[in-house]
Amino acid sequence: MLYRALLSLAAKLNLEAHHLDIETAFLNGTLDEEIYMKAPDGIDTGNGDIWKLRKSLYGLKQASHVWNKLLDSTLKKLGFNRCGKDTCVYSYRLGRKFIILAVHVDNMLIVSNSNSELTEMKQNLTKHFKVKDLGNVKFLLGIEVIRDRKSGTIKLLQQAYINQLLKHFNIQDIKPTTTPLTPGVCLTQDDCLMTEARREKGHGKCTICKHHQNSHVCCDRYTT
Repeated sequence: MLYRALLSLAAKLNLEAHHLDIETAFLNGTLDEEIYMKAPDGIDTGNGDIWKLRKSLYGLKQASHVWNKLLDSTLKKLGFNRCGKDTCVYSYRLGRKFIILAVHVDNMLIVSNSNSELTEMKQNLTKHFKVKDLGNVKFLLGIEVIRDRKSGTIKLLQQAYINQLLKHFNIQDIKPTTTPLTPGVCLTQDDCLMTEARREKGHGKCTICKHHQNSHVCCDRYTT
């Protein structure tokens, strides 16, 4: 909902909408606790020494918290204010120029009415982190963003995500059908899946049969 709201604002006010990705974000955080670990596979220490971590690692329970804490302090140093209603939103204002930044772990959606301020903000951020500037937002968290600035519209599509799911379950080549039943099958009230136990309790016909006399679908899960 947050990203949709910001994209809607960008479309309505014709704002710049850019996408940033912080590379290896969790490796930037400094740990507050003392944590020791064995050497990873492939590294032979000879005598089985353990090492003290100086920085956060992916897989640590506190990794996301440490990263969020570091990012929050960095953005505040750059002049951003954290939203009190949604702690993933930051805003920056200089006169009539403003920047609104929304964070999702290491992904950032940035909308602004000033291209120059947006460019400067990106340059300042690269002084602290390794930033991948993806330019105008096109894909965000698996959602395709199609923008038409002339008409002032933004469309959000999840076709790429749907195709990914189909491929994951190896059903990308199946043929579409309007019903999972054999073509030509017509169900009536006599085919209701009401169990004998429920009939004995006096539940009667299922909800769909009772309220939709001509319904071709009837299932015990809808019984009252």
